[in-house]
Amino acid sequence: ISFSPIFAQLSLRFGNKYLKFGKIDVGKYAGIANKYNISIKPSTKQLPTLLLIENGKEISRLPQFKDIKYKSKGVKKVPLSVKSIQHHFNLNQMMNKPKINKINKNSTPKINNISK
Repeated sequence: ISFSPIFAQLSLRFGNKYLKFGKIDVGKYAGIANKYNISIKPSTKQLPTLLLIENGKEISRLPQFKDIKYKSKGVKKVPLSVKSIQHHFNLNQMMNKPKINKINKNSTPKINNISK
């Protein structure tokens, strides 16, 4: 199943001035994969990885690691659908109620689709 239509649907439905969506090809930008601890090996089943990033810091991800202390143990299996992603990242709230950061009031949360 291709993830592109799901990502496009989420972006069209929830993207606004407070919530931005973007895609990064980790095959071309391996440094991004390393920065966010994403393995591009097919056996790890980490691709696509969705990250919620605010002020350059990861807030949440899908798929989640089975054990955050032992990232090499793999990731939890989660069916990627519009509904599961909407629920996991609480997109309705993210879209309607922007968080105001005391350091930077113009902060825009982003959901990135990290795929190969």
